[in-house]
Amino acid sequence: EYDNAIKFNFFYNIFIILNSIIPNTVFKSDISKKKFIGRIISILSLKALNYDLIITIQNTGASYLSGICNDSIIIDYQHGIFHPRINEYINEDGKLLGDLALSNRYLFLWGRGFLDFFDDLSPNDDRPSNLEIFGFPNNYSDMPVKPSFKSKKIFITLQYVDDINLFSHDKNVDYNSLNNLYEQIFDATENFPDFEFILKHHPKSVVKNKIIKVFKNNRNVTFYNSDDKNIEVFLHLSYFSSCIFEFSLNEIPTQLISNSTVADYIMHDFKFNENENLVINEYIELYK
Repeated sequence: EYDNAIKFNFFYNIFIILNSIIPNTVFKSDISKKKFIGRIISILSLKALNYDLIITIQNTGASYLSGICNDSIIIDYQHGIFHPRINEYINEDGKLLGDLALSNRYLFLWGRGFLDFFDDLSPNDDRPSNLEIFGFPNNYSDMPVKPSFKSKKIFITLQYVDDINLFSHDKNVDYNSLNNLYEQIFDATENFPDFEFILKHHPKSVVKNKIIKVFKNNRNVTFYNSDDKNIEVFLHLSYFSSCIFEFSLNEIPTQLISNSTVADYIMHDFKFNENENLVINEYIELYK
């Protein structure tokens, strides 16, 4: 444990309680309500939570935190896929929403390509000034997964998580899609018994054990271990993981196996996938 770290459990529970009992109707916007709750937390904590610099991921709790620390610089770091139609950040004019546009708020993006979206969306070169590129790997040769057209290994990145927003408790696991994935993988192992299917769980997966149990007795299915190095694969299939960018840049053929809304954004906004609505069997036939 870090010596200077503090436990946030108590204040987190207060956030949840106050957000539930305070009516939305007395505030002009959801952001105003969250800032108000933040100011209450600041008083209860005797301003012990005031910091000069705050870093958030995916804008999680930023409005509450701006209420706690009104004068702090708040940096939100991009997490995962970011696209022009992500309504948590951008309005129809390509402008940053709400207090994201304030002078003490910054949005750090992963790579030049994501910044280009704002150039495309913002008329007259009026891109928000508080956007910065922060971090992008220069060398993909260190990736544990390597391209090889002679390989008979297929790498599948999963995106099945209980998508809980820390401050709203929204939950959503797409079990219909998960069951469809089971069927596709079982069909593929029957049709291509000499192929190995390597599954990689999302770090926050809540169905990891369930997936492992389903494929427990299937010899063709293995699970990625972070200690594994130099895995040679000839095809990468993904639900809609941001791994698609790393694999593609590492010259590994990559395709999406999802018809989700986010996958649709990737296909159309990134012009990523020309072979829509194919199943795993069809992708293998396409590349083998």
